[in-house]
Amino acid sequence: MGQETMVNLARHWRQNAAFRNEVRRTSPHAAAAAHGFQLDEEDRRTLSKVDWNLTDEQIFAKNHKEVSDWG
Repeated sequence: MGQETMVNLARHWRQNAAFRNEVRRTSPHAAAAAHGFQLDEEDRRTLSKVDWNLTDEQIFAKNHKEVSDWG
């Protein structure tokens, strides 16, 4: 899936506070699966690189390149 999945995941992140909380409470992989996203290995690696304990603003600032690439 790659790029398309990550773009959709980023949109979902921005629009859904419950999803953001679930990512932080459980795991990004589990939350994504629970919300219908099918992650490939590259997606999992990308999500594993993010420090989900940061604020939303910090996550986007720290991961600006990846987030920009996501759309």
